[in-house]
Amino acid sequence: MPWPQMSFVASLVDSGISNSNSSYQVFFQDHKALVACLAPSSQKGNLLLLLNNEMWLYIHATQQPMKITPLQRLSGSVSFVDMARLEWTQDYTIEGYELVKLDMSKEAYLLHLRANGQAISYQKINLWIEKGSNRPIKEEVFLSSNKLYKTLFFTKYQTIEGKEINMEIAFIDYFNKGKKTLLQFSKPQIEKHLSADFFLKDKLPAVSNELSK
Repeated sequence: MPWPQMSFVASLVDSGISNSNSSYQVFFQDHKALVACLAPSSQKGNLLLLLNNEMWLYIHATQQPMKITPLQRLSGSVSFVDMARLEWTQDYTIEGYELVKLDMSKEAYLLHLRANGQAISYQKINLWIEKGSNRPIKEEVFLSSNKLYKTLFFTKYQTIEGKEINMEIAFIDYFNKGKKTLLQFSKPQIEKHLSADFFLKDKLPAVSNELSK
């Protein structure tokens, strides 16, 4: 998220038996996020709102949004929190780090991160940052039980308007027989005039109707 207000399209490809695909438009404003389902068509108009580490799901044509757990699965190996929030600087403290070799020519800093509060979904993270480029390469996510939950690989980068943006993440899920899900980003852009209604829980029915047109 290189800009305080921005949007992008996110596509999910699940390697499971159904090999299902889905896509979403994601809007960010500071530390708030709105995720709008684009496909499949049966879910178009469904919204996910992130406010202060709380998440609300609005199902199109229902009356009220419902509060959900961020760790609930969105699709395949990807949880709701993976789509709407991944803020290491704000949410985590570095407990320690070490310099490790990736191969004969590359090194990385392995950062051991601990969540700044119980409201953070992932309490412990190991994060590999490539030395020199400072690009995130790999992330191991642990649950509060200290069990390894999933591994994320940051596999593609692109420079847009002078900002380097991660454009693809591969998820390996250890609680689901190593299932792999690919999260691909496209059409990142600065949003200068986002409506405040996008980030108000009570306005989600109207926002759903607007985005579904």
